[in-house]
Amino acid sequence: MKTLNKHFATAFTAVIFGLLLFSCSTEYEAVDDKKPVARVFEDYLYQEDLNEVIQQPIEEADSIILAESYIDQWVKSRLILKKAELNLSSEQKNFDNRLEDYRQKLIIYSYRQKFIEQKLDTNVVQADIVRYYNENMQGFLLNRNVVKAVFVKIPLTTPNLYRARTYIRSSEAIDSVNLNEFASQFADAYDNFNDKWHDANKILAKLPIAVSNTEHFLRNTRTIDTRDTAFQYLVRFYDYKLLGEPEPIYFVENKIKQILLTKRKQTMIQELEKGIYEDAIKHRTIQFYTQ
Repeated sequence: MKTLNKHFATAFTAVIFGLLLFSCSTEYEAVDDKKPVARVFEDYLYQEDLNEVIQQPIEEADSIILAESYIDQWVKSRLILKKAELNLSSEQKNFDNRLEDYRQKLIIYSYRQKFIEQKLDTNVVQADIVRYYNENMQGFLLNRNVVKAVFVKIPLTTPNLYRARTYIRSSEAIDSVNLNEFASQFADAYDNFNDKWHDANKILAKLPIAVSNTEHFLRNTRTIDTRDTAFQYLVRFYDYKLLGEPEPIYFVENKIKQILLTKRKQTMIQELEKGIYEDAIKHRTIQFYTQ
């Protein structure tokens, strides 16, 4: 800290000198032997205050900028505070009730949080997720078109390329196996998500074709077999869901889990407050008086 003080002493000479001249021309005086840097009415900003703000060794130019910025903000905030105190009535400046109310709310919030942390069962079973999804399906609608599909990109120079083109059109299970083996050996790119939903536009963007109406295209297309000058592009769509339809459940499982946990927390808080109230009634620690 002594090194830092020395650094400040050299870095802020001009700034501090000017501020000290201003300070010395007033009726207010700094207290003790602290070295003042700025003053607004009877409030002083001291060198040690700056030392606490800038604790890491930094370049002199940067430290000057940081210190000047802090001093400027400190002065402005004190001026505004003084102006506010002069223009507000004693009643308007009395925050005791509001501060006490805020303190009480913080204490209650902290207790509730601690109670939840200690008691909350964070395990959410799949059956509960499915039930909530089925009951609230219209609250989980797709904002994009999604598909289950296979995408293959194969160099045109690949031997027996016609086999892959045959496999992609086939609905036989054995040909899915054959396509997987062929693509694994020869494909430049191969994505198989016939059991997972995937953004349709991300697949279509890989193809050398333009699709103007994705919804119409998906409704009327099961396979794609096209090429550019270097590659053959093969796609088979196994299923699709369109924008505005309910999202596949695994898209929203985490969201639903959080919703269910939030509801569980709310129920716990209600039961906690009810239990405290009933206990107070039982032990007569609360009493109501008629007017």
